[in-house]
Amino acid sequence: MTNNIFFKNNIFLKKQTEVNSIIKENAFLPNMVFKDEYFNYNFFDFDYIFTEFFWESIQKYLMNNHNKYFTFFVINPHPERYFFKKFGDYGFVDFSEDYSYEMYLDILNHFPRNGSEADVMNVSSKQILIYTQDLKLVIYADRSWETGVLASSCKDLSIKQYFENDLSSVNDFAKSSVQFFGQLNDVNFKLNDFFNSLIANYG
Repeated sequence: MTNNIFFKNNIFLKKQTEVNSIIKENAFLPNMVFKDEYFNYNFFDFDYIFTEFFWESIQKYLMNNHNKYFTFFVINPHPERYFFKKFGDYGFVDFSEDYSYEMYLDILNHFPRNGSEADVMNVSSKQILIYTQDLKLVIYADRSWETGVLASSCKDLSIKQYFENDLSSVNDFAKSSVQFFGQLNDVNFKLNDFFNSLIANYG
């Protein structure tokens, strides 16, 4: 049992080091969350990361770029202080390139194993970081703002060749999002402030 906990802890520390190399400490949207090495920002709706279109796109990237897996890392709730303390499992999963979309959803809908339906990653995750094995393709997603942003550390990497027409520039994303939520008059000011800041930081 002690050896298993030690093994889990070592893996988590490695993952936390990777996360720290990608995003800034205590940074949340609409602020710039990525370290300076990442650019080529493209935006999408938060729920896109749970679709088959997303799975097929990132799987295609993995296969074409000799990556064996990508990591789904929950930033909030905290992977250690919440997930490990409460369930004995850290809040991240590595998804292999040869998994199916059904396996992807099944894991997100049932992890952590000892949690309730409200605790699983597909439901409880508020801020998420997804990144490929080579750390060249990274995604930060925030459920509270229904916003995801994909970035790359390679200037010559055309992200959209893998994700086709599923991504938008920050300006187009902000415009369509404000129009979609426009009927919610009580949050319009907050929305406008959020998307104006998003454009300023990622435009």
